[in-house]
Amino acid sequence: MITVDVEAQPARAEKDHLDRLIWGKFPHGRCSIGEMMDVADKYGAKTTMFLDYCEEHLYGDALLDVGREIHRRGHDLQLHAHLDFLSGDWWSKNK
Repeated sequence: MITVDVEAQPARAEKDHLDRLIWGKFPHGRCSIGEMMDVADKYGAKTTMFLDYCEEHLYGDALLDVGREIHRRGHDLQLHAHLDFLSGDWWSKNK
């Protein structure tokens, strides 16, 4: 089983969090979940990707697009949750 934590924690990059930390876009090439899925597909394997849905509060629909792409490609999409990314306002509204 190949498992991957899919998250874009703000402390791990100065900017462009989703592009850098999930889509792996860098000036000199790419290294991302897309390439991981490509390798798995090449060998007939499927990954299990744990997407941090709490980051939707930070990145909106762009984070949900990550989940849609994982699902579209036929890989297993599972819940991952760093609750500390949810703001006090979010907790107040969602008690």
